[in-house]
Amino acid sequence: MPPKWIRVSTAAKLRKVARQAIYYHVKKGTIKSKVIDGRTFVDENEIESINIRDRNGAEGEDAARLALSVQEDLQIESTPRDEMELHTLDTFPYEFPGKKIRVEFEIPEFTAICPFSDFPDFAVIRLRYVPNQLCIELKSLKLYINSFRDVKVFHEHVINIILEDFVAACDPLRVKIEGDFHVRGNIKTVVKANYRKPATIDV
Repeated sequence: MPPKWIRVSTAAKLRKVARQAIYYHVKKGTIKSKVIDGRTFVDENEIESINIRDRNGAEGEDAARLALSVQEDLQIESTPRDEMELHTLDTFPYEFPGKKIRVEFEIPEFTAICPFSDFPDFAVIRLRYVPNQLCIELKSLKLYINSFRDVKVFHEHVINIILEDFVAACDPLRVKIEGDFHVRGNIKTVVKANYRKPATIDV
């Protein structure tokens, strides 16, 4: 029988259980799943056959044991900063120092991994900066952004990481960065951060 894909939230309503119980079986590989546009879908044909106990003890394994196993399986595990293996941001000299320009990048295919669910997060990254003496080389920026694909990191943290690395690489006068993340669980997340180089006083 071909799979009949439904969202996890729909499957949870059909079985009258918490969504974490469905995710538990997804993590265990008990049921087929796939991710479409940042949302997890499961095979409805398999939902009826899996052994799930609801909050009121309607069926299946002991509720307390299930709750504990779900908590253990969905533990939050972010990738440590020193294990991210991000590509180096390269630069080249800005030949018109003192003449302010604004450079804008839009990166529509950013991907990282949710530390809670282990499923991919998708976002559009928008970055605007005013160069000081260095500009960011575009190929290195592409490789740097792409290297987040295997990194487990929260939305709020990844924007700060990109900002810190960008400032460290090219010492810009100003930077604004925005992470426009795809809808997840009926919530739209947009994270913004900015940096302005402190004014220097010649002595």
